[in-house]
Amino acid sequence: MVEALVALLVMSFGMVALVGILSNLRRSEDLARQRGEAQRIAQAEIAKFRAFSLIDRPVGTGTEIQAFSDLNVGTTVTTSATPDNSNVTYTVTRSSAWSTTIPNMAEVRVSVQWTDRVGDAQTILLDSMIAAIDPAFTGALFVAPPPGMTRQPGERSPAIPPDAKDLGDKTSAYKPSPGGGTAWVFDNQTGLVTKSCSVSTGISTSAITTGDLTSCATVTNGYFVSGTIRFSMTAPPNAKVPEATAVPAHAAVTLTSLGHPAAPVCFDDSGTVPYAITYACLILGNTGTPSIWSGSIELTSIDTTTLPTPPYRVCRYTYDYSRNGRIDNEEHADLYVNVAKSLPRQNFLVVAGGQSCPVDSSTFDPAARNFVNYTTKEQQPTRTP
Repeated sequence: MVEALVALLVMSFGMVALVGILSNLRRSEDLARQRGEAQRIAQAEIAKFRAFSLIDRPVGTGTEIQAFSDLNVGTTVTTSATPDNSNVTYTVTRSSAWSTTIPNMAEVRVSVQWTDRVGDAQTILLDSMIAAIDPAFTGALFVAPPPGMTRQPGERSPAIPPDAKDLGDKTSAYKPSPGGGTAWVFDNQTGLVTKSCSVSTGISTSAITTGDLTSCATVTNGYFVSGTIRFSMTAPPNAKVPEATAVPAHAAVTLTSLGHPAAPVCFDDSGTVPYAITYACLILGNTGTPSIWSGSIELTSIDTTTLPTPPYRVCRYTYDYSRNGRIDNEEHADLYVNVAKSLPRQNFLVVAGGQSCPVDSSTFDPAARNFVNYTTKEQQPTRTP
């Protein structure tokens, strides 16, 4: 009898514990369902205001048209919601305010509150941002971009040197010779040089301000051409990682087109860096319509003609990246034809005179994440198209 009573007592404790577990499971399941409902209510509240079709509601229209102005930025609105088959009523509070850092951007917070089956208060918060931009502007996505170079995220043409100083007025300044007294001013959108100014020889490009640009001359159709000159004296030459010390070399432009108001000017930092020379040239377009230039760029102050074997051979980095079967101007052509834009990355490789210009056997294939080819072709003494 005693043993039966003890067993009954133990079983009773187990049943009580089981009842408690079942109660907790039921509460947890109920709370999970309520949280899911609250999350959907908050998301629907945000989505409702993201779906506006107008900024301001026209006079006389009803709720069939959703306008951004319905958000009433700067106010707090409280409503209630009871989904179908729900055992609770939710309190929905929407507050909004204009962003202090991003123009025309509203910061929105939706709070959904309710009381669960045991009387505990529960809350779901959802934050988002909604731009006050007329949906009509999305039509611009279907308009083809204008011809020419695309612009970088920094709102500057990729033809502008990365270290050029943005002056904050949609122009940038750049010293083509670090120790010189000339600075060129670029139009950030087109990448063309619009002014040639005098600056202090001691000022760096990064320190230039509009107040430092004095005695400026207006430049019309100022095309900028830039690149680097690197050296490799190994056999065979290394085009990917040129290793040799730089020797004095300068870029020079020879024009074949006529009608230019002035001769091209080139600057470089030859003698100031050990392994590479950076050059920059300003070429004024001719008086034709459109204003263009044609010609070639070669290196001077470097012996490529002594017979039977010259000390150096000049190669140009070039590759048919557009895969149209030819070398276009921007791909570093041997002879430029009808150039009407600025050209960055017109790079050279100087090798020993007894060596051939190196060719990269890899295939340019963006799909395979291979974005660069290091093929070079002879520029001096013999041009290879």
